[in-house]
Formats: sequence, C-alpha cells, structure tokens
Amino acid sequence: MRNNYLVLPNTQRGATLLLALLILIMIMMHGIPTVMNNTLNERMSGNTRNRDLAFQAAEHALKDAESIFSSGQTTNALNASFDPNSDGNCSDHVTGYHCDGESHLNDATYWRNTFDWYSDDDDTICSHLSPPNLTEPLYAQPCYIVEKMTEACLEDPLVDACDAGQKRYYYRVTARGVGKERDAIVILQTMYEFTE
Repeated sequence: MRNNYLVLPNTQRGATLLLALLILIMIMMHGIPTVMNNTLNERMSGNTRNRDLAFQAAEHALKDAESIFSSGQTTNALNASFDPNSDGNCSDHVTGYHCDGESHLNDATYWRNTFDWYSDDDDTICSHLSPPNLTEPLYAQPCYIVEKMTEACLEDPLVDACDAGQKRYYYRVTARGVGKERDAIVILQTMYEFTE
C-alpha cells in the first residue's frame, strides 16, 4: 500500500515575526513615556523636599533671631549692638547686626544676588547657626541678619526730637536657609517694632 502525501505550497513568509515586532514596538512606545513621567515626578518630589528643608532652615534662623527681641533687652541695649563703639560708623558692626537697613532695596534680587551672605574676607556678615535637627544634611548653615531701620515718633513721624516714651524703633530680620543643594534657597523676613 502506498501513502500519498499532500504537499502544500510554502505559505509562511515571516508574518508572525513581523506581528511580534509590531506589538513590542507598541509596548515600548507606551512604556517610554511612563518611565519619563515617573522620572519627572521623582525629580519634582525631590525639589519639593529640598525646598522644604531650606524653608525649615530659614525658619530656624528666624526663630533664633526672635529670641533676641523676646529676651527683654531694652532698646538701648539693642541699639548698642548695631554700633558698639557709638561712633556712628555703620561698617563697624558686630556679627549679624547692620545699622543701614534702609540704604538698599528690599527685594528678592538684592537678597539672592547682590547681598554677600558669605564674604571671604569678613566673617561678620550674618549670624550663622548650627543646622536645625533635620534628617538630611544642608548645603550651608542657616543664618540671619538684623537691620536697624529708621526711628520715628509715635505722634508725628516727621518730628526729629520725641517726647519721653514716644519713640519707635524698627528692626528688620532677614533669615536665609539653604536646602541640600545650593540652588534651593529660602529667604524669610519679619519686622519688629519697639516703643521706648
């Protein structure tokens, strides 16, 4: 007995391989944006955390400066900090105290770009603090400066000589905090008013 085999023409032309490659390309095109989106989200959360660290450091410095004003010092003792030799020389200040608060612009450009927080030849620019108790290290120590502003009379700000108990003293505190990276900078400010 003889077996006859039916011979079919060769119909396979690699369609399965082509289809599999198309499916892989579609999966890859869907996966790449997902990976890029996850990377972007991770960077954004890292930047937010970095800014939060800088904000906490600036708050730490502001709170330390606040202790100067809440310690019950008299205005005469505070004023002496700005000019220890009482010679009227504003450049002769102690660490972190400046008596020329109104001699410059008070804007972000000045505090971020113009003001020299870390001068190489003068260590008396600002009061440096030990870093706050944070879980991550900071790029730079938080610091603050206290500026004496113009004095004024309670009744008439244009009068030079005030009656006893009628003088107002103004102080501006500017605190700077830096996060884990040098570009994460937060600057906070507050004003204090005392009456003599």
